[in-house]
Amino acid sequence: MTKVPSTTQTPFLTYSFTIMAMTTQTYPVKQEGDMEVVDFNDGSEANFSENSKKEVKINTADTAGKLFNMLEDEDDANIILVEDLFPPLLAKFMKIFGGVHSFGKGAQVDVVKYYVFWTTINLVFANSLACWLYIAGADAIFAWIIAVSYVPAVMTGAEAEINMFKSSYTGAILSRSEVRKNLRAGILGGCIFFGIVSFGILWALPVFTILLPYAQRGDLPVGVQIGFYTYIYGSPLASIAAMLNMHFAGIVPLHQKEVIVRIRNAIKVMSTILSDEKLSGIEARKRISKVQELAVNQIHNELTQQGNQNTSMLSYLACIVAITIYLAVAPLDKSRSQATAAMVMRFLFYFQSMISLVSVFIFNLRSAATPNNIWHDFTDSIHKNPHLLCLTVRKFDNKLELLNLWMEKNIITFRLFGVSIDRYLPGKIFAGMTSIAISAGFVIGRMTGTF
Repeated sequence: MTKVPSTTQTPFLTYSFTIMAMTTQTYPVKQEGDMEVVDFNDGSEANFSENSKKEVKINTADTAGKLFNMLEDEDDANIILVEDLFPPLLAKFMKIFGGVHSFGKGAQVDVVKYYVFWTTINLVFANSLACWLYIAGADAIFAWIIAVSYVPAVMTGAEAEINMFKSSYTGAILSRSEVRKNLRAGILGGCIFFGIVSFGILWALPVFTILLPYAQRGDLPVGVQIGFYTYIYGSPLASIAAMLNMHFAGIVPLHQKEVIVRIRNAIKVMSTILSDEKLSGIEARKRISKVQELAVNQIHNELTQQGNQNTSMLSYLACIVAITIYLAVAPLDKSRSQATAAMVMRFLFYFQSMISLVSVFIFNLRSAATPNNIWHDFTDSIHKNPHLLCLTVRKFDNKLELLNLWMEKNIITFRLFGVSIDRYLPGKIFAGMTSIAISAGFVIGRMTGTF
């Protein structure tokens, strides 16, 4: 672990969607000395384990300087080497092929190696997807075009992941011995699980039951045969390489958790400033501006990186949904689509699409709303408490419209495709998607004469 000059600023994992694994809740106002502040310590830290130890404890007797110091972690300047996290041979493989040498502010990442490695892995996976599509009855050209098209979209998130690796937040959370211990402890279990899924379900099962009989047929186009044999012989190698590099996946959620902790800390400090009866409006606004300079601006940047990474990962879901619609309504090859293997493949595509959509709308988006929920709870607690509201309005020249404008323009939120994710959005999207699905089903049923 190395130290660099202390400044606060600010990967690629096709096989998993990373989410904000946090719960949300409302927070009461509590009395501290002669002032009221929002209580963010009513048991919610239990969800953060080691991270909770780094959350600040506000003392109203602290000076402004001490309050501002609470916005930065003493480990923000740390650079964590890959060797500090993983066994030597695994770390060496990650550096040689994945290009990641360290984490934290000023970390070393070989961008070209990172892009080349994960683009290659994704192209091999896209070829596998195209083979499944062809077996399901899809046109060969369409199968390979739609499968390969998601790769550049997914790879747009690589830059965001690299930026998260280089974040001071990542360096801070990886400096904690408990976090490093947990990462090491999950290596064996992660390899076993990934091996079962990748080799057993995604390779061995379809290869020995379906692909080999197909590949040995003499009537397949040359391009399709090349794709099939690439799947049979290339996928195991790609799976091994991905399995050895997949341990970066655990660092992305850790970064997300650390951002949540920093959001809570920044809001604690702002709450203390706004509820201080002794502060003049000018001094309070100066201190709030300082909080934004020291913490909030970087929080916005970190949330932008997370949004870009998650947006790119959702492109795979969009690809699966497009494939499902195609298999449901487009004319398929009659000689292939009526085979048992084709029906099984189509069912698996339908099943995966349904599970992925449910997962995104019920779990991912609800969890992604955590930053917005924390900010909403902060602003709501001010508006609902008359005494606190009056104290806060005084800091904005007794103008409520200025306070509301500040709250609106400085909202801390997670965004996907540029849209703010709040507690209400998942329900609205799910209702809209349900309506579209029912309407599409009705139209398809009328077109096919089902009803």
